Amino acid sequence: QRQMCIRDSPKPLSEVSANYDDQIELVGYDLELPGDGSVGAGQRFEIIWYWRVIGEAPAGSQVFVHIDGFGLRLNGDHVPVGGRYPTKLWDEGDLIADSQELTVPANYRVGDYAIYVGLFSGSKRLELKSGANDGENRLNVGTLRVR
Repeated sequence: QRQMCIRDSPKPLSEVSANYDDQIELVGYDLELPGDGSVGAGQRFEIIWYWRVIGEAPAGSQVFVHIDGFGLRLNGDHVPVGGRYPTKLWDEGDLIADSQELTVPANYRVGDYAIYVGLFSGSKRLELKSGANDGENRLNVGTLRVR
């Protein structure tokens, strides 16, 4: 299980450094797009989230990802690392690379969509203590450009 952890500090393409409830830090993420900085409707893309455990990780937490725009939402909620290294196993100091693949729905129009991320357990979200909080403990990490 420990191989899900990274030994060295990652160098994410997008650095974030957001604090969730003094338990988990989002160090940053890589957005891997099929095109030059954008993705087409119906195409797949990948996000790799880099999480650092800074306190006692809450067991049973999942990651929520909302990609919002034009009244649409692409939902990327998931158990970290595809369930192979759930948060109940996370220890302070762990650095986790959490990769997910998403597909842009065919009905998405061209434009910029806001990417939000956070952690939740049951119906409760972890409190976002630093970072671009939208007031709902969702962190705005950037933009997905759909072409």
